Amino acid sequence: MHSKIRRQVHSVFNLFRQLPMVTAIRVVFNTILKRRVLLPATLNGVKLQFRTSTSDLSVAFSSLLNGEYDSIDVKDPKFILDVGANIGTSSIWFAKRYPGAKIIAIEPEEDNFNLLCENIRPWSNVVPIRAALGNVSGDRELFDRGTGPWGYTITPSPQTLHELNQVVRCVTVSEILEKQGMKRIDILKVDIEGGEKEVFETCRDWIDQIDMIAIELHDRIVPGCTLAFEAATTKFETRFSSGEKRFAYRR
Repeated sequence: MHSKIRRQVHSVFNLFRQLPMVTAIRVVFNTILKRRVLLPATLNGVKLQFRTSTSDLSVAFSSLLNGEYDSIDVKDPKFILDVGANIGTSSIWFAKRYPGAKIIAIEPEEDNFNLLCENIRPWSNVVPIRAALGNVSGDRELFDRGTGPWGYTITPSPQTLHELNQVVRCVTVSEILEKQGMKRIDILKVDIEGGEKEVFETCRDWIDQIDMIAIELHDRIVPGCTLAFEAATTKFETRFSSGEKRFAYRR
């Protein structure tokens, strides 16, 4: 109980430290009332919109303020695939750091995707695609784990609460490469709530075309995610962890 209270106090303090007072008050007020309201914010010079009473601010803080991807060190990437782009803040981080790269932002859930499109509007090198990444192409049902907009998945598990009544198109990495006319992916970022297990279990056709991977593994949702990823990246010379993310470099 005490640790939960400390986390809540820290979260509120962080809001007032990072946001204008009026915006922070509105966030707290609407969170108490459990209301979703669309609000503007500027984080690290990036203007965006977020929804109160959701995971949006946590996602944005992680990507734009807390250095979630600062461990990535790739020289002059040309093609970046952001899988599980949520509301677009990770894609914006890539766009700022690598303005010469083409970034494909993939997000399956409708409301997240609409907000992603709004947030990336100033970033011409980010291309949004509403889809999920899978091991085969086709339509799949989207599930809600009850953890908010960052917890949607196409992979049923004991933690899945209910269907969202959203059918989403699934694409494969090979399909994306072909449609984008690209031979390689310089950076593959993956955060898909357990869906990574089936993706990396069936990656033989495309894994040799990936130079670097940044991934969050979700064994707590789908056991075997880490094993699938480790088996798929045995030829990657450098692998390490930073926070919740795992990083793998081919050389």
